[in-house]
Amino acid sequence: MDRAAGIRARLDDVAGPDPSPDDLAMLARLLTAFTTRTPPAVDRLAVAMHAGDTAAVHVQAHALKGSAANIGGTALADLLADLEQRARGGGGLPDAGPALDRIRTEYTEVAAICEALAGSRSAL
Repeated sequence: MDRAAGIRARLDDVAGPDPSPDDLAMLARLLTAFTTRTPPAVDRLAVAMHAGDTAAVHVQAHALKGSAANIGGTALADLLADLEQRARGGGGLPDAGPALDRIRTEYTEVAAICEALAGSRSAL
């Protein structure tokens, strides 16, 4: 399933296949909150990764994973779940640069879909 289809499927799970105008407004707010709150959270994750703070990486990755999963961003959630597991398991964190690049690239793809959907209620 492609990213957009995954996000639409999750929104259908949240509000049903025939959402009311109030539900559409709620979905738009959900998507907008995701796109505005995620970049600062990824920045906090980056600081923790560069510092080697596994506890903070675990907390940030867990929170970001939940946000991504909540809107149907499964590939992003999977990247963050892997990072969360590595931080929790004590096996060592991956190299921050490439890991963060993958997370930011996937976020950019998901955010573009979220912004398009939030801006066009007929697409929700």
